[in-house]
Amino acid sequence: MDGIGGTAGAGVPACGASGGAGCAALAGWATARLLGASSVLPLVLVSAGLAIVGQFGDLAESVAKRRFGVKDSSGLIPGHGGLLDRLDGLLAVVAAVALLTLVGGGSVLTWR
Repeated sequence: MDGIGGTAGAGVPACGASGGAGCAALAGWATARLLGASSVLPLVLVSAGLAIVGQFGDLAESVAKRRFGVKDSSGLIPGHGGLLDRLDGLLAVVAAVALLTLVGGGSVLTWR
């Protein structure tokens, strides 16, 4: 597989993205059922959406590394693209959750 589109076969990147979002939606559904939420759909949609945000965070970090000609973002984990490669999706999701919390009228400094 090379480049963002890859050459492993037609539809492979789209299949992985939809599979990740689908698994996240399933995890959201299971969590909502386990917690006894009255409405399951919002958590399913947010879970799938955050999975896609995480994938875009990974892509953005990869594009930035390519733009600046950097193979590893740090030497902490040799051969794995660096520490930022392990956290890029998480950082994007944390920012999205903080934004959703603020838009919803909550505070990012409190845990409910």
